[in-house]
Amino acid sequence: MNRTFRARLKTERGFSMIEMLISMTVITVGLGSVISVAVYVSRSNTASNAMSVMTTAAQDQVDRLHAALWTSTSEDPAIMVGGSIPAISAAFPNPLTPGRDEYKASFAPASLAGAGQVIPIFFATASTSSAVYSYAIDPNNSHHATASNTAVGSLDIYWQVRQGPTVDIRYLTVKVVLTGGPDMLRNGYTVSTILTRG
Repeated sequence: MNRTFRARLKTERGFSMIEMLISMTVITVGLGSVISVAVYVSRSNTASNAMSVMTTAAQDQVDRLHAALWTSTSEDPAIMVGGSIPAISAAFPNPLTPGRDEYKASFAPASLAGAGQVIPIFFATASTSSAVYSYAIDPNNSHHATASNTAVGSLDIYWQVRQGPTVDIRYLTVKVVLTGGPDMLRNGYTVSTILTRG
């Protein structure tokens, strides 16, 4: 019996301590890489969702300005030549700033408000309920508005109207900036289009 036990010990093999340490190191490095990629993807998705909301807000503002009154005898102050767009920041720090909620918002077009007038606007979310954000034109600047209580936070909306080659054409540039958003989105979203007198 003693002989069989010794023979069994010689044929049995297990993992050595060095093999265990190497395998644990490989697994740890692999899991660390997977976690860092997951964090990066999550932050990128958050920034992408915020950019989507800013894009929709810019299109919403363009739609408002296209709907504004502009005839040979009357003109909405929001589409008068003037306004300015904030300067673009040259700094693009990385990584993204964490802490934003997941966004499921889209903006619904609304008519142009008078200066200082707040318009509650309903928009659909992925759930069955609706959410509301408020749109208000700055009473001191007819080329600036804010959208507050959006799913991504507050948005500053600036636009500039420049005279086109004829009196019936104007160039419009709209810039939407997310207040307190990730550093990656510091420059906001800018869109340009043409307004024609109708």
